[in-house]
Amino acid sequence: MTNQVPIECVSLTKYYGKFRGIENVNLKVEKGTIHGFLGPNGAGKTTTIRIMVGLLRPTRGNATIFGNPAGSLESRELIGYLPSDFELYSHYTVGEYLDFIEDVRGPAPKREDLVNLFQVDEGRLCKNLSRGNKQKVGVVQAFMHNPKIIIADEPTTGLDPLMQEKFNNLLVQYAKNGGTVFLSSHILAEVQEVCSHVTVIKEGSIVATGKVNELLNQVPKKAIIKMSDPTLKTDLENIPIIRKMDGEGSTITLYYDCSAKDFLNSVPLEKIEDILIPPPTLEDYFLPIYHSEVQ
Repeated sequence: MTNQVPIECVSLTKYYGKFRGIENVNLKVEKGTIHGFLGPNGAGKTTTIRIMVGLLRPTRGNATIFGNPAGSLESRELIGYLPSDFELYSHYTVGEYLDFIEDVRGPAPKREDLVNLFQVDEGRLCKNLSRGNKQKVGVVQAFMHNPKIIIADEPTTGLDPLMQEKFNNLLVQYAKNGGTVFLSSHILAEVQEVCSHVTVIKEGSIVATGKVNELLNQVPKKAIIKMSDPTLKTDLENIPIIRKMDGEGSTITLYYDCSAKDFLNSVPLEKIEDILIPPPTLEDYFLPIYHSEVQ
């Protein structure tokens, strides 16, 4: 099993009647990585994940978990799953619910540590839990069996900032110990912080995939400047490395093709009151891909 790919999708396609869910999704998740899955609502993230964990059957193509067909008993035993619509049995206490999951899945060696880490009260009735506390129980049940793979759909929904930080640290440590994580999220800054790889899906098809740092290298470099001299705009129009200028008034954004050092050496700094050169973000990469969808 160690030489097999944790998660692989080949030509994975799902239609709901005449409506497209996903089409020809090809995806490979490497062992020991935290792999982010990005896309707006309706792009196909949840459909892909539900096929991976065996809740849906594809129209064509296939998904495998360490070489086992998705949905098989062998594949399910390797996965810890946290769905986006996670719910609990309302008549159980939290402890009774976790006991039930343990009866179904077998020993849960990480249960006590996780309960303590996320400050889960096992004596409370599930029906009385807030959205955030339900989500903490969801995290515990996904990780407590120490599975080979974690598949999570919007896992930090409802968590406060402290619990989000604990969750992110848990992911990083889990991957360092050889686990593999596949998670979808709308929080791009969070994905950039914890993920080593990312895949972007649009209208049911994969449009980008790779290491986060490699994708960020494709983001146009930019500088936000505040002008002290209005004639600066004319000067900037004649500098070849500047591809584009945005903004009105005294504050403008410049996009350039060179190193930050060469950029600073090329512009008349004496006409600039202030300058900010922000690092590239996944938001910079992600939003242009979907720009046409939000027009």
